[in-house]
Amino acid sequence: MSYMNDADRNSITSSLEENRLPCFRCGFFKHGTLECKEAKGQGFQHAASKLKGKIDADDWYFTERDRMKTEQARKKKEAKEAKAAVKPTPNADPRKGKGPTLGRPTGKLPIRKGILDKGAMVKNPGFKIPASGPSGIIPWGDEVPSKGGLPYRDAPGNAFSEGSAAPPSLTPHADEKQGKLHQNQLGKPTKTDYRYTKVNSPIQGTAKGGICTASGATGKDDLLIMSNYVEVNDFPDNIYVYNLTYWYPESSGPNGRITFNKRLEIRKAFNALNQLDSFHLQSNNVIWATDFKTLYCASAIHDTTTQVSDWDTSPVRYEQVNGVNIDGLQATISVGTCLTNIRQAFKTKEITELYDYIRALNANISRAIVPQTAAVPASNQEPQLTQIGPNKFFINGGFAQMTGLRAVRGYFTSIRPGAYKTLLNVNTATSAFFEPILLSDFLDKVGTVDSESSIEKMLRGVTLRITYTRQHFEGKPDPNTPANRLKTFRQFGLVAGKQKFFKLTKKTIGKKVKWESSSTDGGKDVATYFETGKNVEKFTTRYTTRNQLLCVNVGKPVTPHPPIDP
Repeated sequence: MSYMNDADRNSITSSLEENRLPCFRCGFFKHGTLECKEAKGQGFQHAASKLKGKIDADDWYFTERDRMKTEQARKKKEAKEAKAAVKPTPNADPRKGKGPTLGRPTGKLPIRKGILDKGAMVKNPGFKIPASGPSGIIPWGDEVPSKGGLPYRDAPGNAFSEGSAAPPSLTPHADEKQGKLHQNQLGKPTKTDYRYTKVNSPIQGTAKGGICTASGATGKDDLLIMSNYVEVNDFPDNIYVYNLTYWYPESSGPNGRITFNKRLEIRKAFNALNQLDSFHLQSNNVIWATDFKTLYCASAIHDTTTQVSDWDTSPVRYEQVNGVNIDGLQATISVGTCLTNIRQAFKTKEITELYDYIRALNANISRAIVPQTAAVPASNQEPQLTQIGPNKFFINGGFAQMTGLRAVRGYFTSIRPGAYKTLLNVNTATSAFFEPILLSDFLDKVGTVDSESSIEKMLRGVTLRITYTRQHFEGKPDPNTPANRLKTFRQFGLVAGKQKFFKLTKKTIGKKVKWESSSTDGGKDVATYFETGKNVEKFTTRYTTRNQLLCVNVGKPVTPHPPIDP
């Protein structure tokens, strides 16, 4: 849209008067003038709401807002054009403080691809330079030669003038000691080294920060860096790999056997077989290591002249973790790969091809630490270390006590292939464990912090140990062996006086067990069960608090969940 000229304005005015259309602002019919009385001096025009012809009032009438927007756009455009037309003052330097300013050359310079020609001369821009400047300051000359098409000076310059001119960039001074630590005769950082301070070191010449100088360094500027990586220098020539599967014959199992998969079970099974030399490791004086699923040997334990791929060990008697004895524990040994030229393999093979090598060396490192887990101090107390997983070890006496838990300190070892060396990485590890404590005492500690339902979720799956001696029946496994005392926490029940047991009236093989009360059996609560003939001394008088009397389910989960008493 645009403003009307006089011809259009007269045409619209005559059209309004001919058709007698009133102005939609003031209702005035006679349009001798275009000034509307309702305009209040703002230049509003008479405007008809509708014309009989094709002329629409909105096509020629501008509201005040449209007029102001158009005026602002026009002024903005004019200002932009005026700014573009103005040339910058020669002495104005928008790059003040950002580098040397050449000023405006007085002569015409040959330009090639935007760069001054080699040997071009730049005249002095006309700055007023003092006759003699401060000491060490060389003022600009009348002519400055250029190298490579760019002006330069052999010495830093300065210009004192009414205009602004920045000195040229400084050239760094060559220094052989650049970037090295400044040391005194004792080989320690001096006081002028603001990033290094004197520390009390546990080792002579070794700083706590890890960077230090040492008396055994080859040069005065050499440094030793403390790290948790140790170079591995000794490698076995060959490692024979065997896969182990533990099982015992059972007609109900698949293929007529039951296999062990849990780590605690296979660890115990391996120790039972190795104690009787079922793998022929002791008789053949074989250096070995294992993660209990794989056996790594420095020499072959099978006849390499035959094509044997696997064989079974002789059956041995074995007590399972749950206390059940079996007479036919065996292990199937499958021949795996033979790792040869191990030292060269870490230098030439890709890291994706070193998985078996790394596992084998990790097992050898753990094998060297494993005897320490069985080392008992002179006071005949607990072992000093506890192994968790294939290569993680925790110090039994190194812990910080928390509410119901212990934060135990330990170490994690792993073989790392380096660019030029094979390294053993030793990292610290910290994990939280439940402390050996009565469950009732644990509830007393954490019961004020968490609700019973959250405590139940926390304890689910935790191993519990039964502390009292239970009745042993003839022909049945002894329930008081260390293995049979271990149970797994499932859920809380009711207190001993309310938790009842009923006779088993229905049991269907392969289906869930249903506990039902017969017409003659009213059930028996746990407190009565222990007080009558179970020789649990002073049960109701010794255990009085709710936490002491709370029952725990260590069998199948009960659904729906028993109600939690207040």
